[in-house]
Amino acid sequence: PDGKMNGDETGVDCGGSCTTKCGTNVGCKVTADCNAALCVAGTCAAATCSDLIQNGGEADVDCSGTCSKCGTGGKCTLSTDCVSQVCGTDNKCAAPTCPDGKMNGDETGVDCGGSCTTKCGTNVGCKVTADCSAALCVAGTCAAATCSDLIQNGGEADVDCSGTCSKCGTGGKCTLGTDCVSQVCGTDNKCAAPTCSDNKMNGDETGVDCGGATCTTRCGIGIGCKVTSDCNNGCNNLVCYDGKCGTPSCQLQFQISTISMNSPRGISIADFNRDGKPDIANTNFNAKTISIQNGNRDGTFGTPRTFASSGNSPQNMIAGDFNNDDKLDLLVDNYDGSNADVFIGDGNGNFARTATISANGHPEPIAVGDFNLDGKLDVTVASSDAGNTQVSLNNGDGTFTGQTKSSTGANPQAVAVGDYNLDGKSDLAICNLNGNAVTVLLGTGNGLFTAAANAPAGANSEAIVNGDFNRDGILDLAVVNGNDKNIMVLKGSGTGTFTTIATISMGTYPVDIIAADINNDGILDLAIIDSSDTNFRWLIGNGDGTFTGPSQLNVVTTDAETFAAGDLNGDGRLDFVIGHQSQNKLTILLNTCKYCKS
Repeated sequence: PDGKMNGDETGVDCGGSCTTKCGTNVGCKVTADCNAALCVAGTCAAATCSDLIQNGGEADVDCSGTCSKCGTGGKCTLSTDCVSQVCGTDNKCAAPTCPDGKMNGDETGVDCGGSCTTKCGTNVGCKVTADCSAALCVAGTCAAATCSDLIQNGGEADVDCSGTCSKCGTGGKCTLGTDCVSQVCGTDNKCAAPTCSDNKMNGDETGVDCGGATCTTRCGIGIGCKVTSDCNNGCNNLVCYDGKCGTPSCQLQFQISTISMNSPRGISIADFNRDGKPDIANTNFNAKTISIQNGNRDGTFGTPRTFASSGNSPQNMIAGDFNNDDKLDLLVDNYDGSNADVFIGDGNGNFARTATISANGHPEPIAVGDFNLDGKLDVTVASSDAGNTQVSLNNGDGTFTGQTKSSTGANPQAVAVGDYNLDGKSDLAICNLNGNAVTVLLGTGNGLFTAAANAPAGANSEAIVNGDFNRDGILDLAVVNGNDKNIMVLKGSGTGTFTTIATISMGTYPVDIIAADINNDGILDLAIIDSSDTNFRWLIGNGDGTFTGPSQLNVVTTDAETFAAGDLNGDGRLDFVIGHQSQNKLTILLNTCKYCKS
């Protein structure tokens, strides 16, 4: 290192026998004189990606750095040196694999597409549709599932049908009846063709297995129709009016029978074993159980089967499909247990208690509705001690999460769910034992509610029901006031507010109410029970928000608490079941109103 080019050096102190090699553009005789390049025409040339030498920041000969990536087996220090983007622990570039966390080989996304068995998801790269897990390859990207992409994806049971798409036609694949246009999923998991005996309204039927051009069975009173020929034209001479088979109203009369039952309270009428016959479910307040009686479709019922509740004093009951399996389940609140039970039905009339929803002290009313617009039945449970109601959202499997609370009045007693401000979202109207007011809570569509102006009520409001009593397309309310011995009819404005249009004196201490067409004239009526006398009463609707009556029937047994309505014997007339808790009895009222002249 004398600072001179001498001896056999080809540059100053470099090349020749010097250990120091010469840099770019310095003289040389052979390539060995240069530190990182070829000797070209007596000069050390600049590094290139084709000089067959590892130089210029390359990790291996002529690769990485400013050159192309190194292939499998090439030397590396970083993953960026490698075509596969994977530098192994031996500092050699690894071969591409499908679970290496890199997009390499023929993959079109990270570890997906190409020859990988894993396909790419929505918005991930692709070359052909086979690269995608559940969508078409569009412009190099796996597109979101649509109902016209000719692929079974996006929760569809078959190609482009069910899920968020239209129902699947006959022969289409299915897992549930709701997948099918016919509403019937066969044992072969294919949608069955509509028949006139499948217990579904399908094909051109206007009611379940009746009406239309295909079925020979005509529809009865209150069943849907399009034309009069859909209806039974026997001695009842039914006509199609406002989309339902109807007949001129009749003078109501009832046939009374009773069933012994241990402290019956809440009642639900539905076909729990799917045999086409209405059954009765009820809570047994003192026995801490629920009972199920299979109906014979003649107003009589089989031996009760009981199922234990989780808490004390099971009270109110609601039937609904809480796990989306097309089978009816039950929701029951436990008054002294501070919770509500979910009983999952097996479709054969048996129930298993699978979930419990915690609640504040003395849960009184319960109600269900789709409060977050996800197509699942959610639950609200009100507490008479806390003066609030809490909403629990359905997970779709019979369990519930979240307990968003909203204030009510003092001692809430009953809840009526409906769209009171015409925004397509479920709202709540809650009557309270104290305060002479109905709490109105407007739903926001996400499981939350905002308070609206209270609606009027009387003293000791025990029950509430909604219905379009004046046929203006807007829901109205009817409130039962026990101490005032009356019914208040409240007209809905369509904005969530209500005004009183009628106050009707009613019995000794009315406790529960049902809105339904009792006399089959196409207009909503009101039925009322009383806990302090033995009379069942009804008001006949005039269709303008006013009512005629009351009329009454002595049912002999006192201490009525709750009741339910349904066609128990299949004659097209609305029947009733009344629970008398302290008398350990159910009263059956069969509607025997006659339409044919004798």
